[in-house]
Amino acid sequence: MGMKRMVAVLVAAVTAVAMVGVLVATHWSHAVPPSVAAQGGYAVHNGQVLPGVRGKRVQVVDAQGVVDVMNQLVGEMNQRIEVLQSEIDTLAQRQEVLIQANADVSEVSAAPGGHAGNQQQQQQQPHAQHMEPHHQQQQHEQQRRDAGQQQAPQAPPQQHQKSLNMDVSALRQRAAAMNRAQTIQNPAICKQHLLNNNDDLVVFVVMAHNRLNYFEALLQSMRAVRYIEDAVLVVSQDMFSSEQDALLDSIDFMCVIRVFYPGSLQLNPDQFPGTDPNDCPRDISKEEALRIGCNNARNPDQYHHYREAQFTVIKHHWWWKLNFVFDHMPVLKNHNGLKVLLEEDHYLAPDTIHMLLKTWRVAQEQKHTSDIIVLGDYDAGHGAFAGNVVHRQPWVSTKHNMGMALSRQLFDKIKQCARMFCEFDDYNWDWSLFAVSARGCIDQMAIHALVMAGQRIQHLGVCGVHSAGKDCSGTDAIERAKRFNAANAAQMFPQSLQVVTKTGQAPFVRAGYGGWGDPRDVNLCLSFAGIDTGDSNTNLF
Repeated sequence: MGMKRMVAVLVAAVTAVAMVGVLVATHWSHAVPPSVAAQGGYAVHNGQVLPGVRGKRVQVVDAQGVVDVMNQLVGEMNQRIEVLQSEIDTLAQRQEVLIQANADVSEVSAAPGGHAGNQQQQQQQPHAQHMEPHHQQQQHEQQRRDAGQQQAPQAPPQQHQKSLNMDVSALRQRAAAMNRAQTIQNPAICKQHLLNNNDDLVVFVVMAHNRLNYFEALLQSMRAVRYIEDAVLVVSQDMFSSEQDALLDSIDFMCVIRVFYPGSLQLNPDQFPGTDPNDCPRDISKEEALRIGCNNARNPDQYHHYREAQFTVIKHHWWWKLNFVFDHMPVLKNHNGLKVLLEEDHYLAPDTIHMLLKTWRVAQEQKHTSDIIVLGDYDAGHGAFAGNVVHRQPWVSTKHNMGMALSRQLFDKIKQCARMFCEFDDYNWDWSLFAVSARGCIDQMAIHALVMAGQRIQHLGVCGVHSAGKDCSGTDAIERAKRFNAANAAQMFPQSLQVVTKTGQAPFVRAGYGGWGDPRDVNLCLSFAGIDTGDSNTNLF
């Protein structure tokens, strides 16, 4: 049964349950007297035990009780529909990533120094039958389907071939030197704030790959943010190119610190955590893998597939960056303020820092410093712009993974759950973190979020398989983001905030979406959190 048909069946089931609930409630409200008794947790009428709901012991004593039970069932089924719809959307998105990756690799193979072997590896299909519900852009329903997730690192475009053909060992040395030095660009702008390291210092952390048109737009939006000179930008790169160097060198409005993810595919083109020539092909059977003796033949993922480096690198980079910024940057050692996680295709509102600091003070006053502060969710673009409203609600990775601000208190709790995060069989960082949260490792209750109802962040990477006829260069998305900020300017910079608590439960967490069965990935992930596994594959770092 296809995903869309499954959703249709569930929708029909929800409708049927609701209708049955109404009919039963109507019947009982007329036929059952208030004396209906509860025995042993089951509803009893005229001496007969009424059946429990879904095998649960349910106490129902009147018509309202029936309605409440039915409403609960409808809510649960709606959550399942939402997750299934997310999977449909993400399958389409991942197919687009694969198409683009194959196109880029074809260009590399055609260029001098291209390698057909790499092209063959890249053309393997992704884990299509277990895609993650990842990064839906919901400004309207069509954009929600078209939303791009954190783009899987691809072979670089033609203009980056000079960088690719440089000596890999020299690139590794450059990355290591960068991570040791942690040189501050424009130090005079933020020197005093770095020395103080107080709660008002906002640190933006951007994962940068090679989408320079989007990254340039993000930097332009940051230039327009009030108080940006009081903030620090940490750029975590996974690719060297002269174009990106020039873009970063041009930043003159705030302090910048550049670091480089040492496990990037550019630095490890033919060895783990890149793709080793002896790695098992994704779709090979375990029996065949054992016969040919490829790497990790004994450990496919839960869906019987082997690792794909272009996808596992995303979770690795996110986790390395998080641990590096919190624990391995001396200049931020005593920083107790917010670290805001961004991607290169995000776009900020002018009052972003104003809202972050006001929300952070509310979190401190109300003792919610372990909440994630979120600059906006994928539904925030609908309806009126509520500029002074912040919602406190359970954190859901598919809605609240855009512009997340973390405190030291929350990071320390997440790090204590490193083993659960790293061993969860899913190559998506956000779904892995969501599983850790839902299973009660971080807190007895799931992580909560303080979400800005008036969206202060937008996602520019909207092109996908439903984008026929669209301009996918980013121009339309950038202009749309500018218009959105201009249209809502009067509602920005509120003097006070209204915190509204939204009740409800986060969607259930089932097994991960796979792609993370290789012990080398698990051990590398653990090593970033300082856990020694004795695995020689982690010695590179």
